[in-house]
Amino acid sequence: MSNKSSTYRQALVALRSHVRGEMRMLVDVAHELALHRLNSQSAEVCRTCRPSWRTLVAGIVGTFVNELVLRKQRMLERVDEALERLDDGSYGICGDCDAQIPEARLAAVPYADRCLRCESEYAWRKRLR
Repeated sequence: MSNKSSTYRQALVALRSHVRGEMRMLVDVAHELALHRLNSQSAEVCRTCRPSWRTLVAGIVGTFVNELVLRKQRMLERVDEALERLDDGSYGICGDCDAQIPEARLAAVPYADRCLRCESEYAWRKRLR
């Protein structure tokens, strides 16, 4: 394995560990909010409305955390795919045009599977759907 591959592998493994930690933290924070914040007596909400308010806030927090966790899961999938590309020798090659992905892009987004031009075109097509 080349030094460059080893460096990218270390960066990807560190990123994977970091994202997993963020996911655990998100779940812990959501749990903490649900247990403590929603069970406290809120002076701003009348006694009659509190059960509805708690349900509403719990739903909003739950939806928000779920969306964040889904984004983190997708990032983990992309990191794992990048590690597979490192193993099969296709890491750093654009999946759309087969051009070399610049090192600056890989340093910024180590799981990138497209060059910047192809990524921009992909994002544009995705918005048009």
